[in-house]
Amino acid sequence: MSNVTNDIIQCTADFINHFIVSSTTIDEIIEYVYGMLIEIYDKKNIYIEYIEQVISEHYSEYNTKYNFINDSLLNTERVKQLIEKPQSIQRSEEWFNQRKNSIGASELSSIFNKNPFCSYNKLLLKKAGYVEPAMSNTNIYCQHGIKYEEIVQKIYSERTHQEIIDFGSIEHEKHSFIRASPDGITPDGIMLEIKVPLSRKLYGIPPIYYWYQVQQQMEVAELNSCDFLECKIKEYCSWKSFLDDNYKGDYSKTDKDDEKGILIEYIDKDKSFNYVYPKKIKYTFKTRKEWEKIIYGEVALLKSEVLGDPTKTFSRIVSWAVDEYSCLRVYRNKWWWENNFHLMEECWNKVIYHQKNGYTELIKKKITRPKKPLNNTYNFILDSD
Repeated sequence: MSNVTNDIIQCTADFINHFIVSSTTIDEIIEYVYGMLIEIYDKKNIYIEYIEQVISEHYSEYNTKYNFINDSLLNTERVKQLIEKPQSIQRSEEWFNQRKNSIGASELSSIFNKNPFCSYNKLLLKKAGYVEPAMSNTNIYCQHGIKYEEIVQKIYSERTHQEIIDFGSIEHEKHSFIRASPDGITPDGIMLEIKVPLSRKLYGIPPIYYWYQVQQQMEVAELNSCDFLECKIKEYCSWKSFLDDNYKGDYSKTDKDDEKGILIEYIDKDKSFNYVYPKKIKYTFKTRKEWEKIIYGEVALLKSEVLGDPTKTFSRIVSWAVDEYSCLRVYRNKWWWENNFHLMEECWNKVIYHQKNGYTELIKKKITRPKKPLNNTYNFILDSD
């Protein structure tokens, strides 16, 4: 349990013990808890939607919006239905085309101006057809997440002993402009959302913009819970550092008892980076020598897969390790969705309008301000050097 979650529970207990009366509402408790937490944590990392979930889960008498019961039988049937639904493979050409004509789960927070990377106006422009020049630094962060998503999925599967079923882009049952692409769903209906931040600090709860994303995924899938998994991955500076790192003689683990492993990076024919992964990250061995033999065998096998394909150019062997791991259960808030859906519909109607009539009015013209004159009265020449 994260420190933030513990503090929400503690603040709620303090309020109940000292201020509670029969007419007290959950909104009053949330207001108190929020006020206390923003004195401790950065305000941008604390929000009422998550506070409400924690209070509702631990003080059921105040719960009116959440269902915390995991009905495995019902969920299993729903997962079977989802498997049968038409869906495109993530990052395929069809997937990208569908994204152009719908609002994806990762874009939902822009409608509420909660997305630090994409404003409401930018979302309208993007959906209307405007293509903004790509920023290279953004690609670095995205590429890091893409590189390690499959690795983190395997780690989650090992730690929870759960199979992960892959899904592509799924369309909402009633609203075709609403879609979601989950990072996986367990057979008993637990959704999975993976984030592998390159530099962002982990706080133990999802940033607000990811809370919106997870809500849309659960709404589209009609499932009740999602594990929000954040994992910081570090890369070793040398092969020796990778081989030497161990936990009490277990060379498949780091000195902090976390997972480590390898992958192969290669360059595709379109000059993009792609990766080949081992089938598993957990191995059975007795000695370091046995473990090294397994690792070298994996490297040879994965390299042969790349070298045997003329469209692929070998780049490097990447040795990695888990640095931080945080997994938090987020629950579906149907009340929130139903009371905010009109804003999504309103946004999509604007998208349709600008797709038909153009988006010129959405483009903010660059304002060139005149340079201020130097504030001096001296008659000397300024040297450009």
